[in-house]
Amino acid sequence: MTTPIDKQLLDDTAALRARVAELETERKKYVGVEPTIAEEMAYLGRCLDAVQDLCDAAEKQATRWEQPLPVPEWVTTVRAAIDSAVAPATTTPSTLRWDRTVLPPDGDDPHTIVCCTNTDTGRPAALFLDPVERTRLALRLADPGDASGQAARREVLRQVVTAEGGRWKSSRARRVLAEHGYTVTPRTARNDLAALVVEGLLVAHNEPGVRYYTPRRAR
Repeated sequence: MTTPIDKQLLDDTAALRARVAELETERKKYVGVEPTIAEEMAYLGRCLDAVQDLCDAAEKQATRWEQPLPVPEWVTTVRAAIDSAVAPATTTPSTLRWDRTVLPPDGDDPHTIVCCTNTDTGRPAALFLDPVERTRLALRLADPGDASGQAARREVLRQVVTAEGGRWKSSRARRVLAEHGYTVTPRTARNDLAALVVEGLLVAHNEPGVRYYTPRRAR
């Protein structure tokens, strides 16, 4: 039989467990989780708003008297700094110069980092490339004449075929390429798959009314 004291203890224990779970959920939001750029910008925006509110309050305090007092000099200085921070970006793109440093992917971060310098400000800058972007850039730099991006496009398809396997038709190839920024016709997709057959990556299968491709099994 459960006594009133036992029931109270059970209720208190359940409440404590619920509170612990709530705190654990809240902790996971901040511990071991890097904020996104959007979150960081939102936080900076709130900080600037708070500073602007402080400036407004100081100005209001100085001018609320019948004979207004001078607005503190720091208000003008701080407001100028805020205006500079939130000024609209110039329409002229900044010039970045490669400083001959490239950092390869590290640990769980798949990005290759191309280190640069902003020639307008003299400050360091960086270009972050995911594996597909890195390959596309490398191929374009290696063959500047490939204006259509054929080599880069086929490299994307090659990587996805290797990673995912399975049955491939032009419709699947078009969908994958579209996800990576390439809009191609069914004919182009078929030609890309055929090129991978020539390379030995894919094997073509012909059945009544359909042709499809599968990765060649390693011997």
